[in-house]
Amino acid sequence: MPIFQDGAARSIVAHDRSLDLFANRFELTRHVVTLINDDPSPERILYLYGLGGNGKSLLLRHLEKRACLHTDRWADISDTPDAELLDRLAEHGQQVPVARIDFGARPAGENRPQEAFSALFMLKRQFAQHHIATPRFDFAAITYLHKLGFDIAHRIPELFPRNEVDIALDIADAVLTLPILRVGHQLLQLLNSRMDETFTRRRMRRRLSHEDADHILTLVPEPDLLDELPRLFAQDLNDATADHPRIVLLFDTHEAFFGEAIGDADSLIHANKLMRDEWLRCLLGHLDLGAGIVAIVAGRTRPPRPNAPVFPIPEQYIDHRLVGHLTTADATQYLTLAGVTDPAMRTALVTYASTAPNEVHPYFLGLCADVALAAGPRLDPGEFATLIDKERDLARRLLQWTPAEAEYGILAVSACRSFTTATFHHLGQALDFPSDRSAFAKLTACSFISPIRGGTASGTGAYTMHSILRRSLQRVRPDEVRKAHEVLARHYGERQEFTAELEAAYHLSHLDSSEEGVGLGRAHGPQPRHRTLRPLPRPGQLPQ
Repeated sequence: MPIFQDGAARSIVAHDRSLDLFANRFELTRHVVTLINDDPSPERILYLYGLGGNGKSLLLRHLEKRACLHTDRWADISDTPDAELLDRLAEHGQQVPVARIDFGARPAGENRPQEAFSALFMLKRQFAQHHIATPRFDFAAITYLHKLGFDIAHRIPELFPRNEVDIALDIADAVLTLPILRVGHQLLQLLNSRMDETFTRRRMRRRLSHEDADHILTLVPEPDLLDELPRLFAQDLNDATADHPRIVLLFDTHEAFFGEAIGDADSLIHANKLMRDEWLRCLLGHLDLGAGIVAIVAGRTRPPRPNAPVFPIPEQYIDHRLVGHLTTADATQYLTLAGVTDPAMRTALVTYASTAPNEVHPYFLGLCADVALAAGPRLDPGEFATLIDKERDLARRLLQWTPAEAEYGILAVSACRSFTTATFHHLGQALDFPSDRSAFAKLTACSFISPIRGGTASGTGAYTMHSILRRSLQRVRPDEVRKAHEVLARHYGERQEFTAELEAAYHLSHLDSSEEGVGLGRAHGPQPRHRTLRPLPRPGQLPQ
């Protein structure tokens, strides 16, 4: 049963090597596998929280790729030892539908993960690979586009999965010729008749009820219909559980809604802060968790949802789990998998990356491994004992032992919130460092680089550098990082796209107010406009 009842509150993609080095997290992995296989399903949202660098994003990718399996033999498999559990499950289980969104991904094109309209379509496109239909959401989205005057024939192929474009265009044809801004009994009868003809012609069972269609047509597009989209999407997923024993949703970097600097959920005392993820709370609260939908959210702090003014999710529906540091044994295993063969070096790295006895910081450990592997036999294990400022000194040591041709690539992409092979190649050409396929593959194999889903113009092949290292490199080598910001500000300033404007503004904000920075902004197109973001329009597509 959903938490919220109706009528209540309202390319080139390098191999992801980090998954090969994934160490332990057996307890959390078993917990998620149990959620996917236990009957009945627990009616709770799993919230994973922990400090930046503790591996929450990697954990979600691990769960997505390896743990979202359902088996009818769970009673026999559940007692399998931790280290063998996923292998047994892979042998006897079946992949369940899973979709993942990273709210911290850079918005671009149709992938804008913090906006309700775009984010729901990101989920829809992923679930379409598992043949999950969303008839209520589809009709509502088409109606929303039509009521706002958009070119539906152009927008539908951009938004809908390729195998659903034709039926979406047919539904749009049934709506387009209606006097949609007027609502009445005859209008609704006409619409229902056309919809029935559409589904009959395509020999499809009508999955949108007359009542749902009538309700959607009566709503004004903003804010009423826009606010309904998460609930309608949730209802469609609830219906899909009849054909799928489990459906999994993974949401990463929840703190991005409020700004990455948020360190304490209790500091979110203003309503406008809590309204930023209103659509997400609406979606989560209307999912029928008991029917087999598993929702997992990851963020730096425990969620502030019980205090939200709209769609507050009570504490009893949230299962909080801390993603802590690695144990010494797990850290040693990680270093062994990463290729650090010298036992003395492994001991030195684990000791240096430890924050307390048997508490090893995953990010610092990964960066230590990168430094050790780059330096090879030239680095003595005892040298780590001399490093005091872990962030700055590790960043400096990484650059010290990295070949010069790779060093400038690392510095360049540290200016990017996310980057693709095209971004890397453009930076390489502008800043004169190797940026071919081999250089890109070597860069993305580093522990501090991780793939992201969505948030790029192409929607695929995007990567991001860990925020701690980005900050450290800015402190260690500010001049080189500034040059990358200048190149990217020019690059995005020349593109006539709204999301490119946002990127240009981001990079310009990292340049000081000198004449050089001001001139850069003036010379490359208009300054980005500060405006309220509507979830749909892109430049050139605004209704006349």
